[in-house]
Amino acid sequence: MVLKEDLDIILVVVVGTLTISSILIGLFAYIFTFQKKFSLQQSKHQKELLNAMVLAQELERKNLSRDLHDGIGASLSIVKMKVSNIKKTAQHLTRMTL
Repeated sequence: MVLKEDLDIILVVVVGTLTISSILIGLFAYIFTFQKKFSLQQSKHQKELLNAMVLAQELERKNLSRDLHDGIGASLSIVKMKVSNIKKTAQHLTRMTL
């Protein structure tokens, strides 16, 4: 009878150890999976932020170049008109003095 009780105790210890080991392995697997998903989410979020920054910079460059182009074009038109007026005035004054 002592052997049967010893076997029962050994069986309980083995089953308990296997159960606890299974729970710990499952817990570690869950933690590892959670960390991996979290890391992937962070990486994805950083890529999205980087893309948003690049798009914002490109838009700002486009706006700046458009503003510069429009401003330079308008300034050149004004200069052209003033030069034309000066030429006309000079021609008019030349005719008057002759």
